[in-house]
Amino acid sequence: MKNRRQIHPIFLFLFSLFTLGIPHLHSDLFVNETPVTIIQGPQSSLNRPEGASFSPSGNCLVIANSSGCSLTFYKRIGDSGGKYEIAPSFVIKDSKLLNYAHDVAFSPCGQYVVAACRESNTLACYKRKKGSEIAFIRRPHWLIEGFHKAKLHKPTSIAFSPCGQIIAVANRMGNYSTNFYAQIPGGDFQFDPVPFQTITAEELAKHNVSASHGLAFTPDGNHLATMHKSWWQTPSGESAFTFADKESLGDMTCHFSLSNVELYGCTCLHSIAFHPSGKYLAATHESGDVIIFEKVAASNEYVSMTSISIDKRGKHEGPKGIAFSPCGRYLAVTTVANFVLIYEVEEIEAKS
Repeated sequence: MKNRRQIHPIFLFLFSLFTLGIPHLHSDLFVNETPVTIIQGPQSSLNRPEGASFSPSGNCLVIANSSGCSLTFYKRIGDSGGKYEIAPSFVIKDSKLLNYAHDVAFSPCGQYVVAACRESNTLACYKRKKGSEIAFIRRPHWLIEGFHKAKLHKPTSIAFSPCGQIIAVANRMGNYSTNFYAQIPGGDFQFDPVPFQTITAEELAKHNVSASHGLAFTPDGNHLATMHKSWWQTPSGESAFTFADKESLGDMTCHFSLSNVELYGCTCLHSIAFHPSGKYLAATHESGDVIIFEKVAASNEYVSMTSISIDKRGKHEGPKGIAFSPCGRYLAVTTVANFVLIYEVEEIEAKS
């Protein structure tokens, strides 16, 4: 594992201004300051929105509402672009199973969504109705529940590997900080409820890293990036950004090993999303900013290149969930002030 460094995000930003000699990927990602879409108001059915995920086609945006115990699905207006309807076209609400729905992810095939529900200790999978991209069968396709076998303890984030055969889940409590679940071969999109690997809190503690919170696979599937932050029930360790590298072991098995740790003091990191190109990642932290990082060529290191200030509208907490559209041209950000912002982003090749 690479040596960890103590860098506050603002110092990372300043550092990036003076790293002209670092081999970056020779392009820039610009974010339009004016959102293309703002989903808000009573008609939106938002209730403390957190996790967000675009369908593979980009025609649907699903939001996990932690206080609403619901998933709300928003249809894109037209065949392309970043404009989405303000009112959901479909809602799944379940006060028991979706209790504090904290994150949600579309499967790479687009036929399923899976929600990570913190207070019910549940992963709930829903299958899309035949012939519809927006409507889903409200009865769960499968559930992974509880601690004894599934090792779920306040799950807060979920991510599919690009191939769709692995699910990674972040737990806020307990020793099982990050779990990996494998798809059962030959089944109807079923997953083994027993994780095939766990990155433990004990392992993270060796590097003074707090509990896992938000996570995402790189677009090539070879790495898992995780945001960590302390919590009142798990106060030890510091906020951090970690990378775990995937190692293939043969026979369709693999193992993830921590390879890089960046510590950020007490900054309240929340969620993370990769741009489809793999050149950039976006992260939210609750002070009110979204930070866009640029990949340093031939490494797992990223430097801050720009930030977006999010209006907290008087709330103590700021942005929560974040997701890039599959085309990479739009970025969705959720906030606990009950609105979702969709920004247009543009990748421009830097002049040599």
